[in-house]
Amino acid sequence: MTPLQHLTAAEGWLELGNVEESFKELEQLPSKAQQNADVIALRVRGYHHAGKLDYGVLLAEILREHAPDRVPSEIAYDFACQLCSDGKTKEAEQWLEVAFANVGDMDESNELRTRALDDPALEPVWSEIGWV
Repeated sequence: MTPLQHLTAAEGWLELGNVEESFKELEQLPSKAQQNADVIALRVRGYHHAGKLDYGVLLAEILREHAPDRVPSEIAYDFACQLCSDGKTKEAEQWLEVAFANVGDMDESNELRTRALDDPALEPVWSEIGWV
């Protein structure tokens, strides 16, 4: 299989909820392809899906630094909530910025803003980011 076929298969397995098979497909990629932003983003989604946010955050940090537009908004939001719960408000703010930067349109942005303002996990950062 070509690298693109492995990536496509990995995406398919993840959509089916099978993180293990998705990661097996990604392991078949050459080492240079492992560093591709699409591959890293897929791993982030896999760790997120598996509830392994710590691993996902580590990889997502790489994406946020080099390809911030590749971090899915929903995942960035979840990272912000987790970090805020851990008392890491500055990092939470940074992930919220990524979440808002990567929403699809104004309606999604407004929905995300409403959700964030209703989410008690994010209350410690409301005033910090000018929402209150």
